[in-house]
Amino acid sequence: MVIEAGTTVNQDVTLVLSKYGPVEQKIHNDLVNRGFRVTIINTRDDEVRCRNSKAVLLLDDTFEALVISSLFEDTLNPRGAYVLAIDRAALFRELSRLGYPTPELSVALNPNVVGKVIRGLAGLIWLRHHRR
Repeated sequence: MVIEAGTTVNQDVTLVLSKYGPVEQKIHNDLVNRGFRVTIINTRDDEVRCRNSKAVLLLDDTFEALVISSLFEDTLNPRGAYVLAIDRAALFRELSRLGYPTPELSVALNPNVVGKVIRGLAGLIWLRHHRR
């Protein structure tokens, strides 16, 4: 994740999270060190209301992230990305049922699983590139 402060110094950012562990603490510290004023909302303890700020969503539940992303002016992981993923999965499933060839589709929701998939894909891309 890359967040540039630049002209956004002293800008409000809301960090919406499910837990405050070491990874969340590091992201929080990085944002503060780059000049952002950070508000933390832990969805297990607090309600989330519409805000005119930017947000970084670090949520375990994808449905929760989809709903909450629509409450902010701008998010690092925007609502449209979730909607596009849902639409694409539904489209591929329907096309496959109709007998059309579709790309292999997998869904990874947990950050550890996402990391594993990305590492695996990078290896596959490297293999394809070097086989040509």
